[in-house]
Amino acid sequence: MRLWVLKRRLAGFLVLLGMFIIIGGSLAYIFWPRPSCVDGVQNGDEKGVDCGGSCSKQCLGEIPVSPKRLWQRFFQVRPGVYDVGAMIENVNLFVGTKVFRYTVKLYSEENVLLAERQGTTFLLPNQKALIFEPNMVPGPRAPARVDFSFEEPITWTRMDAGDAQKIEVISRRFESDPHPIVRIKLRNKSTSRESELEISLVLESKDGNAFAVARTTLEDFVAGSEREAVFSWPTSQFQEPASMQVLYRRVVR
Repeated sequence: MRLWVLKRRLAGFLVLLGMFIIIGGSLAYIFWPRPSCVDGVQNGDEKGVDCGGSCSKQCLGEIPVSPKRLWQRFFQVRPGVYDVGAMIENVNLFVGTKVFRYTVKLYSEENVLLAERQGTTFLLPNQKALIFEPNMVPGPRAPARVDFSFEEPITWTRMDAGDAQKIEVISRRFESDPHPIVRIKLRNKSTSRESELEISLVLESKDGNAFAVARTTLEDFVAGSEREAVFSWPTSQFQEPASMQVLYRRVVR
C-alpha cells in the first residue's frame, strides 16, 4: 500500500476520533450528573457528604461561623424615644450559644455617639433571632444610623433543640385606635407544653422594609391550646402594615 494512502486513512481516522471525542465530551457534559448538595456523594467543593463548601448544610465538627446580620434599624415610638431592632441568623446547624453578648449604638449625622446599650440573648442552631432594645433615648438630637455589633469569640456549644416546635399562627389583627395594637393568635399543635416562648413581631411596609418591631413572651403554653400575643406602641403616627412577620423560639436559660 502506498504511503499517501496510509496518510489519507490516518488523517481520516484522526478526524473521526476528534469528532467522537468532541461529541462524546459534549454529551457527557450535558447529561453527566452535576455535583449537588442532595446527591448523597461527596463531590464538588463539599467538605463531607452533601455538606460544607458551597452547601448550606454544615458538616458535623466543622468550625462554626459567625452569625449573619440581615438588617439593623431604629424606629421612633414617641418624640425622643426609639426602639432598635436587628435581625440576625445563626447558620450553624448543630451549635448555638446560651450567652450572646451584643452592643447597640445610635449615632447622629455627624457620627456623634448619642446612645449606647449592651445586652445578652441566646442563639439556637439554624434559626433567626430578632435583637430588640426598646425605649432608647439619644437626647435632644435625632439619630441618623444604628450600629449593631456582637462580642467575639462566641462560646459555641452543641445544642439539642428537643421536640420540634409546632406553633401555628391562626390570625393576625391590626388595630389603630386609640394607638397601634397587633393581636396574634397562636395554637400549640405539638404534644408537649412549651414552658416559655419568645414571640417577636416585625411590621413591614409594601416595599418589604421593617418600620416597627416588638417582642413578648408566652409562658406555660399548654399542648393543644390557643393563646393570644398582644403588641402595642405608644404612638398615633403609624401606618397599617402590609405584612406582619412572626418569629418564635423556645427560651434557653
